[in-house]
Amino acid sequence: MKASIWVGAIALVWGQAALAQTTSPCACGGALVIKPGLLLSAKTACASRGSEQWSEYHEPGGRLLDYKGGTPEVVGTWTSNNNSVTYDYGTGGRYSWFVCKVADTGPYSFCQGTNVISGATLKAGQTSCP
Repeated sequence: MKASIWVGAIALVWGQAALAQTTSPCACGGALVIKPGLLLSAKTACASRGSEQWSEYHEPGGRLLDYKGGTPEVVGTWTSNNNSVTYDYGTGGRYSWFVCKVADTGPYSFCQGTNVISGATLKAGQTSCP
């Protein structure tokens, strides 16, 4: 009896780890991250494109905090479904992105049609980006 409980517990943990898996090729390269909310929750996404820079912490529960200036500031909310993440910046707009993993540990690309932010990294916790 104890062995079956242990096997069940291992299967449950393995199943949860597998939830944020990748699948078919992504339009902007790499593999599409399934359930990107599991990947992004409690992490800071660091990315840049031209003069634009992002240092956004994905707070569990949905608040999005910008950490660029060294002091966190709530800039909007984030939600996720099975294959995309949506950012709502209020009057700044609402944007949905597919998240693609280029290699096992990143970097990541955020894709919205032909609009691509590549080379994004994720840092555990609420922190600033280099």
